Amino acid sequence: MTTKDDNESLNVVRIMTLFQYSKTWWKILLVILYLTLSNPVAVRAADSSGYAVAGVVVYETSEGIERIRIGDDKAIVLIAGGKYPRWSPDGKYIVFVRGNDILIMTDNGEQVRLLATAQRAKAVCFFSDGKSVLFTDGQYIRRVNLDTGQIETILSGRKFMELDIAGDGKRLVTTVKSFPGLYYVLAVYIPTGTVRTVSRGCSASISPDGRFVTVNGPKHKSLNLFSWERLDSVGKISAPGNFRFDNQFWSNRQDWLVSKTEGSVEDIFIHRLSDDKSFQVTFSGQCDRPDFYIESPDG
Repeated sequence: MTTKDDNESLNVVRIMTLFQYSKTWWKILLVILYLTLSNPVAVRAADSSGYAVAGVVVYETSEGIERIRIGDDKAIVLIAGGKYPRWSPDGKYIVFVRGNDILIMTDNGEQVRLLATAQRAKAVCFFSDGKSVLFTDGQYIRRVNLDTGQIETILSGRKFMELDIAGDGKRLVTTVKSFPGLYYVLAVYIPTGTVRTVSRGCSASISPDGRFVTVNGPKHKSLNLFSWERLDSVGKISAPGNFRFDNQFWSNRQDWLVSKTEGSVEDIFIHRLSDDKSFQVTFSGQCDRPDFYIESPDG
């Protein structure tokens, strides 16, 4: 498989060859062309097949909730309207928010069911056992049972904006808003109700094994990784190319995250933690709140 470095080397050869036969203004255009071709964001997610990952990303757009398989060029619109889609642990269902309703649908969007209605719904995620769903409701985090519809309150007292839970069902992270423009990521140990502040920032997410927590960097050019145990910084993930990125979210596998670029172009990228590589998934420019479900056994 041709790598990004191979492509960059080939682009350099092409540019230098054309330089010998070009006028000055053409040389300027060729430099711009080279910079465009060599930008790392041009590496498509289709190339990720060589990295043993296969999966599906769901995300929101102005049209509704869409799904795209890694390597495909075209997304499928699952449902009109709706925000904040999140995969079930088995990849068969998607929970999402529409207005103040918390809804669940099959992965093809054909069957949709109302789970609960909040006062101020914002974020959702499946509980680790797949039998219930967590959702934010203003200053509450609540949990609704999929079979009975029974709702219980998990946490209260802050304005909750984002949430995620580890595979053990005990470690929860959430982004809270304290003042306009001021956000913090909290780590919550559900069995005892212990709440700790991880860092100032947003994009709260937790690794499947519960060992690491994400917090977006101040300029959104890197994603900071903190250990759950000590809350110390243990690493960073870079934004793709010259973009800033946001709303990063851990996939169902330890080594992969998903994010969206922010600004005039908002597209989905997947990130491999082991070597800080990123791969572009969408090219429509209006995507947000992605979640990545990995199907390959060695992903």
